Amino acid sequence: MVGSLQALVAAHATLATLAGTVRDAETGAPLAGAVVVIEQLGRVAATDSAGRYVLAQLPSGSFVVIARYRGYTERSLQALIPSDGRLEIDIALPPMVQLLPPLEVVVSASPPSVTHPASSATDRTLSISRIRNDPMLAEPDAFAALHGGAVTLEQETPAGLHVRGGATDQTAYLLDGIPVLSPYHAAGVVSAWNPDLLSEVGLATPASSSTLVDAASGAVEGWTRPAGSRVGTHGSVSTAQARIAVDGPIGRGGTGFLLGLRSRVPNAVVPDGDPTYLDASARDWFAKVEIPAGGGLVRLLAYDNHNALDALAAIGSVDAPDVDALRNQFSWNGHSLGASWSRSGARTAISVRAWNATAATTAAWAVSGGSTGLDASRNDYGLLAGIERRTLHAATSLGARMVFTHSAYAVATDNASGRWQVEGNAPVATLLVRQVRGLGSALELDLGFNLSTLRGSFYPAPRIGLSLTASPKLAFSGSVSRTWQFTQSLRNNESVVAGIFPAELYVSAAAPGVPVLRSDLAVLGARLQPSPVLWIATEIFARSDAGLLLVAPVSGQPYATGRFAVGDGSAQGGSMELGWRVARLEVTTSYAVQRVRYQLAGSSYVPGFGTAHQLELGVAFNPSSSWSFRLGVVGAAGRTATTVSGGLEWEACNLLDRGCEFAGSPSSSMSPGNTVLPAYARVDLGVRKQWNVAGHGRAGTIAVFGTITNLLGRNNVLTYDTDPTSGQLTPVEMRPWSPLVVGMDWSF
Repeated sequence: MVGSLQALVAAHATLATLAGTVRDAETGAPLAGAVVVIEQLGRVAATDSAGRYVLAQLPSGSFVVIARYRGYTERSLQALIPSDGRLEIDIALPPMVQLLPPLEVVVSASPPSVTHPASSATDRTLSISRIRNDPMLAEPDAFAALHGGAVTLEQETPAGLHVRGGATDQTAYLLDGIPVLSPYHAAGVVSAWNPDLLSEVGLATPASSSTLVDAASGAVEGWTRPAGSRVGTHGSVSTAQARIAVDGPIGRGGTGFLLGLRSRVPNAVVPDGDPTYLDASARDWFAKVEIPAGGGLVRLLAYDNHNALDALAAIGSVDAPDVDALRNQFSWNGHSLGASWSRSGARTAISVRAWNATAATTAAWAVSGGSTGLDASRNDYGLLAGIERRTLHAATSLGARMVFTHSAYAVATDNASGRWQVEGNAPVATLLVRQVRGLGSALELDLGFNLSTLRGSFYPAPRIGLSLTASPKLAFSGSVSRTWQFTQSLRNNESVVAGIFPAELYVSAAAPGVPVLRSDLAVLGARLQPSPVLWIATEIFARSDAGLLLVAPVSGQPYATGRFAVGDGSAQGGSMELGWRVARLEVTTSYAVQRVRYQLAGSSYVPGFGTAHQLELGVAFNPSSSWSFRLGVVGAAGRTATTVSGGLEWEACNLLDRGCEFAGSPSSSMSPGNTVLPAYARVDLGVRKQWNVAGHGRAGTIAVFGTITNLLGRNNVLTYDTDPTSGQLTPVEMRPWSPLVVGMDWSF
């Protein structure tokens, strides 16, 4: 017993302490209440009234230290913790200007160490460190990391995010505040945002952000890293992708740059001469320059995303001499150019943004007696300006947004049906007003009102939110909001082809027959944190949509080919999330229940993403600073699918089958949601080994990683293929037990 106590005392004697002060980079004033995090160790400290923080009993090694404070840009740095003694690191945070930032003290669906000026009542915000260590992901994915609770993805074949019962086209995407259209890849990776460029990713809801217009479910907001004081690189090479990011200063005036390039290689190990495998390519790049000017900061941004793939159009034609001519083809890309200037003072913040965002899609799809060609595009020009005035007890914001959208959608067939086209120009102007006011020490009221106009019609969007901090450990929030959406998609979300063709096919409400979507949403949430290592968040919501564009009830093809329907939608649900974190172990779990229905002309159906019950469990274990093991468990019940006919050969992306297979031109039943699928279950295991390297005054890391998916070898079902003669249903199975990805990454 004495020996054990001596060993314990000796072990603690070799632990070190990290301490320092967090200050405003411009004024030097200490920041009380800032958060300093070492996520690799699960350690968090808040600064005191003098801006001081202390993290005691730290093991030796190289760790990433992250400092965050509301209204300031997050900073991360590499700290080499000694074997004992005390290390002092002072951190200066530059103020961040965010147009109309919410100020509420609110319920969050993410752990308390994850904050951002753009986060809000029921939003989740994740640092890139948390995304990289998500046990549910084989590789970091900015969109898939938002899974859980009110955010759902379709299992293994996600074509975008579904937020509180909404379709994928009802979620907008903003990169440093600049809109990005159709930012998806396919064949195993959802997000077309290079994770090495990002510092945080968040989800903002209409009830919590004044600037969200034309997004009924909310917006995914990505914030890129600030440039470092010297040139640095981050990158990765795996069996699925290769990427690199470079940042650094330009001159000595505070100007900096950030560049990134990524190439997707889902068919890198495909067997030669087998046409049933997808022939796919994808790439994205990003460039940003930040320039101090006019007492604020100018940002110039450029983004590009390109995807192309083709698949064998008919099963059984592998040996045909003209096999190359018998392929379905898909191509989609998006471009964004943006410029912004922002300045923040003690009481006033000003921001101006301008952008051009485009999306273009082409496709050729085999149909009976010929083929169907698709050509769709969207082109947005936008301007957003706003000012915020802060007092001791309130913040008042006023802004104006002007967007001109041109959308064109055309389908041409090589048979007698000819050409069908939907085109429109939609100039939408919006006035944005908001006030956040404290009502005593524990209660906060958030009132907002947006007024949009399109071609002489007005669309008022009021919202109200209330948050109550009952105690330091318990908080409640609630909101009611109305949102209008002026563009929708003509992609058939119920088609199995959506798993490889996730591009949104936009049409504006200015086009003939296209309605403005109205969405009403009510949300109640609560958060309990009984101890520093345990948190619980719950939420319930109810939603009603009117003016939904629906393709599945009138077309069995992957996209609308001659007409569409207009219906309504409703969704109700709830979720509970729990997180528990100690020094080297973190466990997160979530359960979500929902009821989603679309109504059309007296009939209704459950869309494929409207899974009734979803359960997730993630375990991250770090036995040392260089090893990590991750276990992810996913379960789903109450799944529905739309059966297909015409033949389908499918093998989800994995290394055991050496790629991704999709062959055939299946037509979806025009009775969507007509089949109940068996329960879904999958267990994945990932491992990562990291080496810390240093030299020439610089520190960096190199790591190798890999993931095994579906450890239990369960035969999960994607959908059913209907035999045209017998009517017999044949299950189309999902990913088998297999290695999913292996690779390495680095940071210097």
